[in-house]
Amino acid sequence: MQSKRRGAAPHSSFNALKPALLAVAMGCFGNAWAVDGGTIVAGDGSIAIRGDRTTVTQSSDKMIVNWSNFDIGATQRVDIRQPGATSAVLNRVTSAKPTEILGTLNANGRVFVVNPNGVLFGRTAKVDVGALVSSSLDTSDKEFMAGGRMYRGNAAPGSGAGARYVVLEGDGKGAVRNEGRLKAREAVVLGGPQVSNQGSIRASNVVLQGASGIAVRMEGSDFAVIPTRGELNALAENGGVIVANGGNIALSAAATGETLRTVVRNTGVLEATTATVGQGGSIELTAPINGAISIDGTVKAQDVLAMASTIIAPTDVPAPTLDYIGVTVAANGHDVGVEAGGKVKAARSALFKALDGNVRADGRIDAKSIWLGGNNIATRGPLHATSDVNVHAAGDVVQEGNITADTAHVFIKGRNIHQVDGVHTTAGDYVKLEVPAPAFSTEGRGGRVRAANIEAKRVDIVGNTVELSGRVRADGDIVVTAKPTRFVCEAGPDQTCLALYSSGGQLSQQANLSSRNGSIRLQGGSIDQAAGTWTRAAQNVDMKADSSVHTGNVEAGNRIDIAATSAYIGGSLSAPTITLPERVTSNVPTTSR
Repeated sequence: MQSKRRGAAPHSSFNALKPALLAVAMGCFGNAWAVDGGTIVAGDGSIAIRGDRTTVTQSSDKMIVNWSNFDIGATQRVDIRQPGATSAVLNRVTSAKPTEILGTLNANGRVFVVNPNGVLFGRTAKVDVGALVSSSLDTSDKEFMAGGRMYRGNAAPGSGAGARYVVLEGDGKGAVRNEGRLKAREAVVLGGPQVSNQGSIRASNVVLQGASGIAVRMEGSDFAVIPTRGELNALAENGGVIVANGGNIALSAAATGETLRTVVRNTGVLEATTATVGQGGSIELTAPINGAISIDGTVKAQDVLAMASTIIAPTDVPAPTLDYIGVTVAANGHDVGVEAGGKVKAARSALFKALDGNVRADGRIDAKSIWLGGNNIATRGPLHATSDVNVHAAGDVVQEGNITADTAHVFIKGRNIHQVDGVHTTAGDYVKLEVPAPAFSTEGRGGRVRAANIEAKRVDIVGNTVELSGRVRADGDIVVTAKPTRFVCEAGPDQTCLALYSSGGQLSQQANLSSRNGSIRLQGGSIDQAAGTWTRAAQNVDMKADSSVHTGNVEAGNRIDIAATSAYIGGSLSAPTITLPERVTSNVPTTSR
């Protein structure tokens, strides 16, 4: 890379350049040619300028043109004629100001436009090419003419045999911004420390990559872009419309340095649609390490991956709408979620994962399969899956919105599970609520399940302490287990076993339980059914407690078996066969049918 291109004055923000750019445009575009000072430095071809029209004819498969000016006025046009769709031309701008394209740029192949001071496609710009790569970074002549460096796997470009990537790097700090209309049959790539789309981009593949180094693969019909060097305060944003028919969209910002403020921001429309039956598109939003992703607009695709340390959906703007076939939102060390009023709709899976962070689903999520994983998980908006819902927390789960799984299961697991009064959990197959036995702690935290209204084919609830505060109904079996946790001190050579400590095991039933075709089994250290509650099963009702059982009304089609140290019958018992413990207190009738 030549030093004169590296030494151009850097600019940290494209917005600061816009007044100067407009002044240049007003002062120079009146009668000036569209482009100026073009010199072919590698490859074969010619340049012809006639009035407002410039024609670049490329004879070799690769060609490099150095321009002192590549500005295109609103009424001006540049046509690049290339040998074929995979032919590539590198347009390197050597001026000390950003390149501004306001007019028309056409090409039948691949076009690179690089300027270390930035590139602006204005509102009147119309670009129609085979592929477009626009960047404030640069590459060497030798590497470009060779088709790039050899690259294989996840190693750095140039490390071994494999595909060839054109690597663009350098000290250029200019922004790359589109406000016009960019169209490409193959791909559009905007790369540099700060890249932005506020206009429209339509291509099979679209990449906005915020970084100080990128590698572009355009070998044959293959296409890929990877960052090679991070940039402090890297930015990739979309406030316009990006459409990839049957292809992929990627917004990524790669950061480096001690203070990382990487941002990927979408306030516009990202749409990777299906071109033909069986073909779909994907959207990737990535801001690694301590980066942030802000989703305030509309996202539509077959697959969506959002991965960053922080996923942001501000409450002072319209809530984000994500509509696609599959979505993955992941963060490391920060929270993820859907803001109140936000909507996520996925025909396939919706996965929200916070490594060492929390998940908040305050908005609505609709998908075939929903998976939430994190430290603490709170759901306020409804979760609706045509298949299954899985909520797995290392900490606590608080459910304040309804959860529905049409054909499969709902599985909620955490240190504590709390379903607030009035919420409903419904599944076509089973509902399972599970908390692990708590480790020894003088604070006594962990192991509590508070269940509200549940309806499924089967229901399984396991905890250290269980409260059934809402109605539970199942076609098949209902099993509720409150496991007492026993801690035994172990005798060693220098100590004596002093105590046996037991905690939990209380099962409290405040609402009705009913099994239409199966049995109900309640187990715990103690079982307490509130007065007036009903427990009905088509087959058996089994209640087994280490200490006492206090019943409400119980009815079974086959058997009622109560096994405990003592039992208080606080309601009617009705079944063909009833088995009670020896110590029974009752002031209501017991009926064996």
